[in-house]
Amino acid sequence: MAEPKVFAKVLARVRSWRPEVPNGYLPGWEFSQKESPKKAEASIQDGRTKFLDGMGGICTLLQDDAYFAAFKIAQDYNLKPRAEKPTKEAFDAAMKMMERIESEKGIQGVATKTKK
Repeated sequence: MAEPKVFAKVLARVRSWRPEVPNGYLPGWEFSQKESPKKAEASIQDGRTKFLDGMGGICTLLQDDAYFAAFKIAQDYNLKPRAEKPTKEAFDAAMKMMERIESEKGIQGVATKTKK
C-alpha cells in the first residue's frame, strides 16, 4: 500500500490467480473425501470476493494523490515513534480528507472503516 501503482499490479495478479490443487496433494490434515475442484472454488468464493472488493476499493482510493498523501500522514501518525509523528491536528485533517474523498467516490476506505 506504500506504493499504490505496485499495489494495483499485485491486486490484478491476485484477481487473475486461479488456485489449483495438484493430484495427490495432501493438505496435512485428515479428510474423509476429496471434493471436486468446482466445490473447492465455491467454498472460497465468498471470502475471495469480499477480499478483492475491499482491496479493490482501497487500491482505487490510493491512486488518488490527495488520498494517498492523507493516508501517509495517518499511517505515520499511527506507526512512527512519538518524536517523528505528525501532529494530532495533521492526523485529524488527513482523516477528514480521506473521509471526504471516500464519500465522493462512494468507496469505504480507511477513514470510513475506522469510524465504525
